[in-house]
Amino acid sequence: MLLRKLIWTGSLVAAYIVVCLCGDFAFNAVLLHNPAAFTPMSDVLLTVLVGTPVTFYLVGQRFDLKQIISDRERLSRELEQARDAAEAATRVMSDFLANMTHELRTPLNAISGFSRLLRQSDALNDRDASHVALIEDASRALLHVVNDVLDFSKLEAGALDLEAAAFDPLALAQSTAAILGHQAEVKGLSLVVEPLGVVAPRVGDAARLRQVLLNFLSNAIKFTDSGLVRLTLADTPAGALRIEVIDQGIGVAEDQIDRIFGRFTQADASVARQFGGTGLGLAISKRIIEAMGGEIGASSRPGEGSTFWFEVSLPPAPTREADAADAPGELAIAPGLRLLVADDNAANRELISALLSPFGLDIVTVEDGAAAVEAASAAPFDLILMDVQMPILDGLEATRRIRAVAPGVVRTPVVALTANVLPDQISRCRAAGMDDHLGKPIEPLKLLEAVARWTGGAEAYGEIQAALQMGAI
Repeated sequence: MLLRKLIWTGSLVAAYIVVCLCGDFAFNAVLLHNPAAFTPMSDVLLTVLVGTPVTFYLVGQRFDLKQIISDRERLSRELEQARDAAEAATRVMSDFLANMTHELRTPLNAISGFSRLLRQSDALNDRDASHVALIEDASRALLHVVNDVLDFSKLEAGALDLEAAAFDPLALAQSTAAILGHQAEVKGLSLVVEPLGVVAPRVGDAARLRQVLLNFLSNAIKFTDSGLVRLTLADTPAGALRIEVIDQGIGVAEDQIDRIFGRFTQADASVARQFGGTGLGLAISKRIIEAMGGEIGASSRPGEGSTFWFEVSLPPAPTREADAADAPGELAIAPGLRLLVADDNAANRELISALLSPFGLDIVTVEDGAAAVEAASAAPFDLILMDVQMPILDGLEATRRIRAVAPGVVRTPVVALTANVLPDQISRCRAAGMDDHLGKPIEPLKLLEAVARWTGGAEAYGEIQAALQMGAI
């Protein structure tokens, strides 16, 4: 600090002398043209007159500069504090979201899974079967709300990953309509899929487009009491894919069109009271389409119906690739395979066993990660289904210890079967050595597909690992 002050003082004195000499020379030689006419006293006087204002100016500039630096440092500290507060708030929100989704999905897994199994039972009378169907429908509605909140949080954080795979838009539209066919039939509505000309196969995220279509169609069915719900799809002259869902429902006022694409928003409060919903579906759809670089919109007349549409420019795909992507694969699960299921929830263990029991598998269940490590070390398994949040030892650490037992040997595939479904949670599963991830509530078909995919033996396992590294799976 002292050295800086000395340097600054020396610089100021040198500048003072230079200014004085320059002023003296200019005054004598330039203005009066008689340098010899002045005495030393006049030089001193001139120096004081010229140098003093300059000195005060330089000193004032120094103080101004110090104030500017001080203000910038204060602003920098305030920005750092604001950033730290925002990061802390984000962490709190992320932790809350992670815990909330886990705590909701875990019981939903048992409710939806066992109600689905009960519906397949021949022992129920019509009344009991109807009650079970209501339970399953209610659990699906609750799961839809949870998924909406989760998806919107991903979109808000910019954490939505879009996949790129070949698909057939017409097959996608038809299969999506088939999912909601029963709802339309119950209300006496006609649900029609109508291609306007030949629609070329595309490469894109078919699952996210299905999510948008499901939202459009479910809204159309919800708000239409009679008549027709029509889904049209076409290739635009510019080569984009345009899909419209046209209904004959209650419609939306023109001044509400833009508003309904906002988050937590519906046309008015009476809509929420009468029809329910979170008001997130269209907001999520808008973010998805915009993330794909597309456009989304709607037109409507109250009492006459609505048209919701989107356009996305996706690269074309060879027809054979799209057909292969949409073709259902055969489930080949060999009887006698040994599976280890680690889950601290007894209902979840029983549900997984019930779903896989028809295939003649030898299923061993354990209640925590430590027991999973012990079981995996004692005997070989063809597949391990591992929960993540468990007492004593969680699924991540259990997987690490299982992987460390016999390095270099073809390892047993480990599939995370968990209610932890946020992107960073899935990344932690991969980093711990897990090969795949299935979210709860369990979808039976996805569970069976995972079991079939990961129990193909050593050769198939190596092929799957290679495909994963290449991004093919």
